[in-house]
Amino acid sequence: MKTNEDFLKEAIEYAAENVRLNEGKPFAALIVKDGEVISMGTNDVLHTHDPTAHAEIQAIRKASSKINSEFLEGCVIYASGHPCPMCLAAIYISGIRTVYYGSSLEQAAIHGFGVSHIYSEVGKSNEQRQYPLHQLNVADAEKPYFVWKEISSPSEFEP
Repeated sequence: MKTNEDFLKEAIEYAAENVRLNEGKPFAALIVKDGEVISMGTNDVLHTHDPTAHAEIQAIRKASSKINSEFLEGCVIYASGHPCPMCLAAIYISGIRTVYYGSSLEQAAIHGFGVSHIYSEVGKSNEQRQYPLHQLNVADAEKPYFVWKEISSPSEFEP
């Protein structure tokens, strides 16, 4: 039976192989459920020109597709590096509650992959952010929510 360290080492090797193949940046992630790898993802940003094609996001997309659900409760994600804010948000939204990672934010920054400034920005109030968001008050801004409530079952409101 594989240990947490075994799965993490697999993710790290997958990240290194991704770089060797010139497919993307040095990050990979695996998602495990009940001791079995159900998906793997690499950072494919360079290959796809998609800034959201991070390893964790790719792994979440594949796992969700495999189990036919956007909720990945009971799954564990192993990431070669500490997840960036976007990936961490996706992990939370997907319902994954256990994350193991290899390199730290500080280690990644040494190699030119720093995201601490983004973590700092996310923690600020909108008015304090370098690039604040701008809400426009338009009629029916909440309309999609009302339509959703009309056609959805109550269980679909669970996070």
